[in-house]
Amino acid sequence: MRVAVFGASGLIGRAVVQRLVSHAGLEVQAFVHNTGNAWPLLRFGLSLRTADLCSRRDADEAVRGCTHVVNCALGVDDELVEGMRNLLEACRRHHVERLVHLSSVTVYGEPPASESTDERAPARARRGTYGWYKMEQDRMVLRAQQQGLSSAVLCLPHVVGPGSRLLLAVLRALREQRFTLVDDGIYPVNVVDLANVCHAVELALRCSRVDGRRVFITNDDSLTWRDLISALAPLAEVVPDGVPVIASDAARALTGDQLTLAQAALTILTFEQVKAVLRRTVLQRNLALAAAIRTCRRLVRGACVGRADFTPRMASGSRAEGARLDPALCLYQLRRVRHSCDRAKRELGYLPVCSFAQSLSAFRRWYETAHGVGTEWWPLLRELST
Repeated sequence: MRVAVFGASGLIGRAVVQRLVSHAGLEVQAFVHNTGNAWPLLRFGLSLRTADLCSRRDADEAVRGCTHVVNCALGVDDELVEGMRNLLEACRRHHVERLVHLSSVTVYGEPPASESTDERAPARARRGTYGWYKMEQDRMVLRAQQQGLSSAVLCLPHVVGPGSRLLLAVLRALREQRFTLVDDGIYPVNVVDLANVCHAVELALRCSRVDGRRVFITNDDSLTWRDLISALAPLAEVVPDGVPVIASDAARALTGDQLTLAQAALTILTFEQVKAVLRRTVLQRNLALAAAIRTCRRLVRGACVGRADFTPRMASGSRAEGARLDPALCLYQLRRVRHSCDRAKRELGYLPVCSFAQSLSAFRRWYETAHGVGTEWWPLLRELST
């Protein structure tokens, strides 16, 4: 088994490579789009290769000689579809034995319908959203399966563990007093630990039979948003009971218009699209320009989403009165569905190897080390991080 892992420099890709090399003992070829985040992979003694899946030639050369393929690659809008088309063509041309593709629960819409507890629920992501492009990828993989390419599609919620973007976003919002619990945090948080994702990938590579349809991979727990905030509060240095609360109807009404405006602004000025153009030119080698693009993207996102101010129109005395809300984190809390991983248990033999408590412990250790928590510089570093 010789496994090609695309998107190997990302959060999930790095973890998958580590699992397949150190735990499964497989021969792995790691492919990255650029080498900026790839340095942690060097400790595994791998020879890193760059590949642009939007290039048919790159995709073909990368897959040649590999028996199995894991697709963790990210992308922007049409890049996701174009890259998947090229990857599937290369897999068929070189008779790949198994493709494992990572999908997202966002294919079921924002918020998802109640029937999406099960994978068989219709995907209904709004056109032009990230979920819509992932939905198109899933359809392409299913067609490839029907044409003879053995394929598994692992459908993931928010990923937790060291480096988790969700946990970092919530932690930052708590510190900046931008986090508000919707309906007192009673709704489920669908998460999956990095270790559980890697375990599922290995199972999908080795499974005797797959059908190209989505399979939910989650922690299979009963975590709620109140549980999540209570767990992160000590690290954020806040009191859980002091976190503002807002009713779901009010949150939906307040975030709807603002999210539309923010999404429109980000569509007009999407720096990922700028990068997509630059990466096909010599300008991608200009480190100063790349740094400027990252800075501008953070500023735009901060202005449009991360720093959006809301004054909830609620009765006097509400715990959320005058609070500033983060619309994205409010929207996440409106997902009232808990996705079941029963199908993964039946068909892949999947059982989570890491609980949320273990995941949070690993995240905390990583965060404290990476951010200098507890050192003499922590008070200054804390101010700089908010």
